[in-house]
Amino acid sequence: MKLGAACCASATIAILALVAACRPAPDADANAAADAAPAESTEPTTVDSGVDIDASLSLDQLNGLENHTPPPEADALPPADAPLRFVGRWAADSGLCATAPWQFTAQSLSTPAGAHCRFRRVEKTPGGVDISALCTAEGPERRDRIRLRFAESAGAMLFESTTIADAGLVYCRP
Repeated sequence: MKLGAACCASATIAILALVAACRPAPDADANAAADAAPAESTEPTTVDSGVDIDASLSLDQLNGLENHTPPPEADALPPADAPLRFVGRWAADSGLCATAPWQFTAQSLSTPAGAHCRFRRVEKTPGGVDISALCTAEGPERRDRIRLRFAESAGAMLFESTTIADAGLVYCRP
């Protein structure tokens, strides 16, 4: 039995020697470059991104979201059943809500350009409102007929007037 074990050991050594002989010889230039390079630190490199990877891998991230209500869309319109749906702050785009809003009240309108209208009569129409008004915009006060239409799919209110330039407006959340 000892002869069989010695035979296996010799065979294993022979195979390892053959495998080592099949490897290509190391490149002398690569060894010289590696020897000339500064030694790298053996300390691990860490980057603090402020992200807790353990928390992000948690399997319980959806816990408590059964009754979650997503926030309203940024450009959502006021409810269609509101008595005066146009009342509030509006802007040409949501980025202008803080700096250049149009202000609609039940009795008037003020634009960021300085135009002003006083409402005389407000009439609900299919899809919006028609308003008889007196408006001032870069000149004396004039009679005007303002048409407001709500574009549900675009989340916008369309403004038409003879005194003030037509515009598409989005609702500015309070």
